[in-house]
Amino acid sequence: MDFLHITYIWCLNYYSYLKFPLTEDYAKHWCSLLTDSESVFSQCHYVVNPNVFYKNCLSDTCSCENSEECMCAALFSYVRACAAKDVILTDWNSLVFCSNNQVFSYTISSCLPTCGSLSLSDSMCEIYFDPLMGCSCGKGLYLDDDGKCVPPSLCPCYYRGSPIQSGTTINEGGVICVNCFISFLDCVDPMVYISCKNATPGTPGADKRCIPGCVCPNGLVFDGKGGCIRDTDCPCIHNEAMYAPGDEIKIRCNTCVCKDRMWNCTENVCLATCKVYGDGHYSTFDGQIYSFGGECEYTLAKVFISFFIVMILNRISSQGYELVLLDDHLNVIQRGNDTKVPYRVRLMGIYMVIETNQGLLLVWDKRTTIYIKGMLCGLCGNYDGNRNNDFTTRTNAVVGNVEEFANSWKLSLACPDAKLNKDPCALNPYRMAWAQKQCSIIYSGVFAACHPHVDPSPYYDACVSDTCACNTGGDCECFCTAVAAYSQACGEFFICIYWRTPTICPMFCDYYNKEKRCEWHYRSCGAPCLKTCRNPSGKCSYELGGL
Repeated sequence: MDFLHITYIWCLNYYSYLKFPLTEDYAKHWCSLLTDSESVFSQCHYVVNPNVFYKNCLSDTCSCENSEECMCAALFSYVRACAAKDVILTDWNSLVFCSNNQVFSYTISSCLPTCGSLSLSDSMCEIYFDPLMGCSCGKGLYLDDDGKCVPPSLCPCYYRGSPIQSGTTINEGGVICVNCFISFLDCVDPMVYISCKNATPGTPGADKRCIPGCVCPNGLVFDGKGGCIRDTDCPCIHNEAMYAPGDEIKIRCNTCVCKDRMWNCTENVCLATCKVYGDGHYSTFDGQIYSFGGECEYTLAKVFISFFIVMILNRISSQGYELVLLDDHLNVIQRGNDTKVPYRVRLMGIYMVIETNQGLLLVWDKRTTIYIKGMLCGLCGNYDGNRNNDFTTRTNAVVGNVEEFANSWKLSLACPDAKLNKDPCALNPYRMAWAQKQCSIIYSGVFAACHPHVDPSPYYDACVSDTCACNTGGDCECFCTAVAAYSQACGEFFICIYWRTPTICPMFCDYYNKEKRCEWHYRSCGAPCLKTCRNPSGKCSYELGGL
């Protein structure tokens, strides 16, 4: 949009005027305004955490060819995120230059009024969006083709994309049009033309007001491809993909069928999952994603009736038993006289599944990743369907700072609070290029089918960070764990990704056993419940997809 472009222009002029050296210090100086508790941006800290925007600002400003432009874009992205939360940040720029009698505003919430909009109606301009800042024409003025704000009497008309000056008379197919008014329009069958001259209430045209043009006749609707169909034949939409009537899709543990433009879904209660993987990356039960690198023991998940606690150091308590997950093994320590074991263990591929009698599920990859399903509180959040309050401390206070939230769940007050960790790639710059190249598989076509369902961005960032930081188990262990975490998330949507190869995180049980022999073979997505010696019936209380 024009006003966005103008916003960047004043930003570039402003910072070029300062003539600050384009170095890392330059990035830190300006990007730190986002986290400064005394800056104008602090007004939004309580609703939008600035830490991610600060990190992106540093990265973009340092790596971008045009540092000033990227820095301005980073600051503006935080301002826009705040506007989406109804917090309008003003007075954070002191030099504004609007040309051609345009005026500056912090609260532009619709399209720029242009001369073209008077002749060629655009329904998209009827849509309200989050307030933005920039230059626009004043009230009653319209932007012409020269970028000037003029009254409507000086605007040209437009016909078939060409401007027609005001007062011009044209002859179109024997029809004389005066003052740019076009009185006819040919429509492709079966569409019909409406002029809106004598439109009555209910006349089809546009959502908010009648717009002259071609529309579908009564009984038919526009299919979005230039044709008309019956409304019962309209498709359903999911993740920007269209599905025909009768099509079925799986959404978590439910099946949805497209009928009459609506999804009819089963109402099975799906278990939520908390994920911890790599070097301190978390996804709460409600889907809040964050990273925290503390070195103490923390309560990962806990229910208010306290029948179990899960701690980061792979020690799990369940009633009178303590389960220790260490070095590919499960060790059980009995803490009471209760002889009834309140859990059961089963193996599923490379994962160990521990299921308690209370409905808690722990899924462990015998390395650095654990998945938890149940109704809990702690670092995994409170599982109430609202990710915005997942950062609830031990004292039941909702905070916006990850460190404050996570430190409150320490088991020992003697252990010092963790602070914001430095970027591992900044500490090990020689690893960064290799990490980015390897982790780019998450953005590649290999995972393309999963991208509309699971956002790859946080998994890619975690992969690069862990791969830069990894100093144990070989260079590939952290990389493989991070990619496997994204693959598992895709599996939860029944999307199996065959990403492992003999050169990328191979599973040797697969590549050294022939396919037709009755030996171990790797599958990207195994059965949700396996028939084993421990589970001869082949029935599970909870089926786990994606493992």
